[in-house]
Amino acid sequence: MGEKTRTLRQTIFRVLAVVIGIAALIFGFQERREISHLKAIGVSAVVDPIKGYTERHSRGGTTYSAQFSFKTTDGQAISRKRQFPKEVLTDFENGRPVNIRYDPKNPSEFVFEKETASWWTVVMGVGFVVAAIFFM
Repeated sequence: MGEKTRTLRQTIFRVLAVVIGIAALIFGFQERREISHLKAIGVSAVVDPIKGYTERHSRGGTTYSAQFSFKTTDGQAISRKRQFPKEVLTDFENGRPVNIRYDPKNPSEFVFEKETASWWTVVMGVGFVVAAIFFM
């Protein structure tokens, strides 16, 4: 009974690790694709200076979020709260303009020109799959 239970547990953990790994890979590559797509098709704009921001600390690092406002080329006012990279915070603190690229069909979808997708999710996904195959 003990050996069967152990084998079943190992199989369940392997399957779970592979599923989590594949999900992380899909999420990571999707994030990278979305950022690249917006940078390629996006229209450039400058966001208004932020009035304040939220800073959250976790094991994975620090995240920043704020309410961002800008006008599209046709004068439409857009305002949206979202996370942003530390480089953008540095620009705001130093009074430099912060450029974005927005989707002309859906202007509330935008990325910062300095924003890059993290490889962290992709690496984590690979790690789970490798661990499931070789170490469990």
